[in-house]
Amino acid sequence: MSLRFVLASALLLSPLAPDSAAQTPLTTERIANNLALPVWAGAPAGDTRLFVCEQNTGRIRIVKNGVAGLLPFLDLGAIANQGGERGLLGVAFHPNYAVNGFFYVTYSDNAGDTVVARYSRSLTDPDRADPTSAFQILKVPQPGQTHNGGGIQFGPDGYLWLAFGDGGAFDPICNGMNPTNFLGKVLRIDVDGGSPYAIPPSNPYAGGGTYLPEVWAVGLRNPWRFHVDTNGELYIGDVGEGDREEINWAPGGAAALNYGWTVMEGDLCIGFLQCPPATTAPCFDPSYTMPVHVYDHGIGCAVTGGVVYRGCAIPDLVGTYFFADYCSGRIWSFRMVGGAVTGFTERTVELAPGGALGIGTVSTFGTDGAGNVLIVDHAGGEVFRVKSAAPGTDCDADGQLDSCEIAGNPGLDLDGDGALDVCEGLGGDVGSISASTGGQQNLLIRAGAARANQLHFVLGSASGTTPPFVLDGVSLPLFIFDFWFNYTVSFANGPLLPGTVALLDGAGNGDAAIAFPPLPPSYVGLNLHHAAIAVDIFGFGNVTWSSHALPLAIGP
Repeated sequence: MSLRFVLASALLLSPLAPDSAAQTPLTTERIANNLALPVWAGAPAGDTRLFVCEQNTGRIRIVKNGVAGLLPFLDLGAIANQGGERGLLGVAFHPNYAVNGFFYVTYSDNAGDTVVARYSRSLTDPDRADPTSAFQILKVPQPGQTHNGGGIQFGPDGYLWLAFGDGGAFDPICNGMNPTNFLGKVLRIDVDGGSPYAIPPSNPYAGGGTYLPEVWAVGLRNPWRFHVDTNGELYIGDVGEGDREEINWAPGGAAALNYGWTVMEGDLCIGFLQCPPATTAPCFDPSYTMPVHVYDHGIGCAVTGGVVYRGCAIPDLVGTYFFADYCSGRIWSFRMVGGAVTGFTERTVELAPGGALGIGTVSTFGTDGAGNVLIVDHAGGEVFRVKSAAPGTDCDADGQLDSCEIAGNPGLDLDGDGALDVCEGLGGDVGSISASTGGQQNLLIRAGAARANQLHFVLGSASGTTPPFVLDGVSLPLFIFDFWFNYTVSFANGPLLPGTVALLDGAGNGDAAIAFPPLPPSYVGLNLHHAAIAVDIFGFGNVTWSSHALPLAIGP
C-alpha cells in the first residue's frame, strides 16, 4: 500500500469536526428516467416542472409528473458537439426568468469550442424555447477534447458565474494560471449591465491586474461542477489528474484565490515544470488556497461537485453540501462552519433508492423549484430527489410539502388550519377585499373524481361556520341563516357570484369568481365565509359534497 494512499485515506476518514445535531434520516425517490446521458437538472424557483440537459442529444427536456415530454424545450443537437466531455453541459435560468424568459446555456460547438449563449422562452408556449433567439455571450477556444468545464449558475449577486477547465492533457501550457485566457478559471460577468455583458465592478481584476477582468478565481484543472450558495460561499468540485480529487471552498466575496493547479494537485506537490519559469509560486506557497477536502484515487476517480441544501422540507439539513464521485458512485455531505468542514458524512447507503433502483454514475447535482436536492445518474439516465425518509404531507402530490408551500405563500391556507385550502375542496387567491373599491376572490374547486360532471355553486355566510347546516346528509360548514346566505342564494349566478354555477369537469374540478362591487362602509370589518357544494343533477338532484369554509375579510 502506497504512502500516498495511506495519507489520502487519513484525510478522508480523519475525525473531522463532528456535527452534534442528529439529522433527519434521508432517502431518494426517482422522479425521471429514460433520459439520454443527463448532465444537468433543475428548475427556476417556484416552478413545479423539471428541466434536464441531455449531453449528446443537445436537448433540454421538461419532465412533468415523472414523464419527459417527447418535444424538447430546446434542441441544440445540430450545433452542439457530441462525445467525451463535450456536448450540452449546463443551463442557468435568469433570476427574473418568470418575467423576461431568459435562460443561458453552455455547450461545445461543432468546432469543439465552448459557447455560452442566451435563449428566450417562447412567447406562446411556456414549455418551449424560441430556437431563433440565440444570443452569444462569449466563446472560449478549447485546445483539447477534455477538461472543458461546463458549470454555469446565477449567484445571489445576480451575476452569471462560469467555470472552465484547463483544456486537458495535464495542462501542458499552464492554463490554470495563464493570465491571457479563461481556461482553468472561474468567471463572473454581468449579463444585464451590457451587451453581451459587463464586468462587475467588484471583480478582483475589474480595474486591471494579473488576469482578465472577467476572472474571479484561478488555478483549477477541471471544475466540472461548482456552486455559489445563497450566502455567497463558493464550492468547487475540481476533478484531479492521477492522485487527488478535491473540493475547494471560499467564503462569500473572497476573490482572486488561486487553487494551485498545476503546481499543486489537491494537497500534493506535483511540480511546475510545465509552467513558464518564474511565473508560479512553489508548492505549498501561502498564495495557494488549499482544498477543504481531498480523497485519493483508491476511493474514486472523478469528483462531481454538488449543491448546498436550502430547501424547506428538511430544516436540519439546511446548509449541508452534497457531492459525489462519478466512478465509484459514492455520495458524501458536510457543512462549512467557521471556515471548517463539519459533519462529514458518507450518504451512499442512506440515499440508495431501494428496490431494483440504484444511483451509479453521478454526473451532477441540482435543485428543483422547491429547493430539494437532485442527483443525476449519467449512464442510468435517471434523476433522483433527496427527501426525508419520513416525509410530511404533500396532499396535492406536487413534490412539495404542504407546510413548505404555505410558508412560501400563506395565501394557500386562508383558513389557517395548516392544510392547503385546495386540498380541502376550495382554494382562493386573496383573503380580503376593499369595501371602497370592491374586488374579486377567484376560487378553485376540487370536489374529487366521484363528483365528476356534477353541478357546483358557492354559498356564503356572514355569521361564521357553526353550527353547520346539513343538507341531504351533507354537512355545510356555514351558519347559513343570515342576510349573506340569502343574498348569495338569490344572486348565485348573478352579478355577485358570476360563474359559480357550472359543471365540474371529468376530474371533479371547477372554478368560480366572487366579484364584489363597492360596498357600504357598514360592511367594513365583516368576515365572510364561502363554501362550494356539488349537486347530482343527473341523479336525484341531491347535494353530494361540500368543501371547507374559505374566509374573506372586508377591509376599508
